[in-house]
Amino acid sequence: IRFKPRGVFAVLGPFNFPAHLPNGHIVPALVTGNCVIFKPSELTPATAQLMAQCYHEAGVPAGVFNLVQGQGEVGRRLVSHKQIDGILFTGSYETGLKISEATIQDYWKLLALEMGGKNSTIVWEDADLEKAVYESILGVFMSTGQRCSCTSRVFVHKKMSAQFTDMFYEKAKKLTIGHWKENPFMGPLINAKSMDTYLRFQEIAVREGCEKIMRGKPLELEHKGHYVTPSIYKVKDYNPKSTYQNTEIFGPNAALYEIDDLDQALDITNASGYGLAMAIFTKNRSLYERCLQRAKVGILNWNRTTNGASSRLPFGG
Repeated sequence: IRFKPRGVFAVLGPFNFPAHLPNGHIVPALVTGNCVIFKPSELTPATAQLMAQCYHEAGVPAGVFNLVQGQGEVGRRLVSHKQIDGILFTGSYETGLKISEATIQDYWKLLALEMGGKNSTIVWEDADLEKAVYESILGVFMSTGQRCSCTSRVFVHKKMSAQFTDMFYEKAKKLTIGHWKENPFMGPLINAKSMDTYLRFQEIAVREGCEKIMRGKPLELEHKGHYVTPSIYKVKDYNPKSTYQNTEIFGPNAALYEIDDLDQALDITNASGYGLAMAIFTKNRSLYERCLQRAKVGILNWNRTTNGASSRLPFGG
């Protein structure tokens, strides 16, 4: 057996962790002897520029690490280039799907597509309620909901649903929002388009029959930015055709479901088409094992929220 470099990798990075997530592709590609062309998100170009300077100052030979800035069209042309040997992508489900479609005939290209998540948490009747609420607050609202591993849906056993909802709402009301220098819990959304999308989903949730517990609103603060408040909606009935229930919002929004059937929660989770992360809160190991077998997710956390993962293990959907 011989191991040899694959060639030239195109790395397409996201805006939400503009150095950390691309480095998860760039460093292994370089270590295994490949060259890299890095195209960052057009929303965070300065971080990529700083990274390129660091690689240059570290003595990486010219042409081994390359930076290309630009809009989506630049990424599209890079992906479809015949001399690219692999595409390492982190970003939205829609963009990842387009990459897959654009390279369907380029059989030699290695694809690693790290896409979105409509992630679920199950809170069973025997769960530690305070821990489940605390962890779910982190899971839903950390990074203003702008993580692929953030919790979108929380399935709560009907025996503790009312208590969980009250506690979750009270804690969400107290979350601080502001500029990073003020050390708040939540900062702004990335841009005006993201804020418009987030606010539009408030209307969609109500129109589709969800009960409003906490409505997300825009905030005018001292520092400029696209600041919003958290939002919580209670879903009365699962609808596989629901726009609100099946779309990754990428904002600080929680959809709460009341259940008494674990298999029902797993069926809804598996129907989303995303399959990234899931969490279950229970003292019963057999329920965790059941989720481990049935849930179509890459990461399953037990008594810990969806957006935490060990750095010693592979990360992916």
